[in-house]
This record gives sequence, structure tokens and C-alpha cells, in this order.
Amino acid sequence: IWLGSIADIFLGIVIFARKYRKSIIVLQVLTMLTYMLILSIGAPHYWLHPFGVLTKNIPLIALSYYLYRKQK
Repeated sequence: IWLGSIADIFLGIVIFARKYRKSIIVLQVLTMLTYMLILSIGAPHYWLHPFGVLTKNIPLIALSYYLYRKQK
């Protein structure tokens, strides 16, 4: 959990560096997909959680794709 939290903080800070933004967006999507895969196997009930523990990532991935396409 600590390593994942540190990785999230790192990706959130580095996204401001315009030079690496496209690769950071890809890393963020891969991180979300990894979390989703781990939780889908280990705790599939989170798909139905009222706070959208896993389902919130679907629009975030779509938005990340949009931002990736808008980068130069």
C-alpha cells in the first residue's frame, strides 16, 4: 500500500512536467489498470461498492485517453 501511494504521489507531481506528460499519462493508466486487476481478483465486491472504488477508474481512463490525444 505504501509503495502504491508513493507511486501515485510521484505520478501526480511529475504530470506537471510538460516534457514527460504523454509517458506519465500512459504510466498512470497502467497503474490504474494494475490496481483494477489486483482488486478484481482479490476483492471483486469492490465493483459494486457505493463509493465506486473500481468503477470510478473507467471515466478516468477515458479522460486520460482524451488528454493523451490532446498532447503535442
